[in-house]
Amino acid sequence: ANKKRGAEPFAVAAMQRVVALSMKAQFVAAPTSAGSSPKVAVLVRRDPSVKRYQDARVVLNHEAVRDAISSALPGWSIEEFADYPSVPDVKTTCSLFHRASMILGPHGAGLSNLICARKGTPVIEFQQPPHSWDFELLSVKLELPYFAVSTDMEHYGPGSVDVE
Repeated sequence: ANKKRGAEPFAVAAMQRVVALSMKAQFVAAPTSAGSSPKVAVLVRRDPSVKRYQDARVVLNHEAVRDAISSALPGWSIEEFADYPSVPDVKTTCSLFHRASMILGPHGAGLSNLICARKGTPVIEFQQPPHSWDFELLSVKLELPYFAVSTDMEHYGPGSVDVE
């Protein structure tokens, strides 16, 4: 439907400005003792034990992925974005994605919150075959470096991410 172009750049830029202006007070990161912002990786999560997600795009080895991220990024905190048991409010969600130093997760609606991320924040999408371009295109338009990790996830089904 979008002919692999994604949203129009002017629309993306306008949304980003509105988010930044309306949430400005929320986007102040707490400095660490060294005076720099803490490093935060945001990991999008869907719980496969929740009935509504049993046939959804779920990372079956989520804990192994989280452990691999912890090992690869010592000193970083890992915060999870999930819409269960309830969807977080807009301020909470945008604040989480804005303070992120890196965002990781499976292709899905949770990555639409990239609109709240700071320019330059790397995005790692766990892709399913066939690859859907939506968040790759959005990342480029938001000036977020985009990286892909291939998975065995079906477009509308669960799968695993290779952590080796």
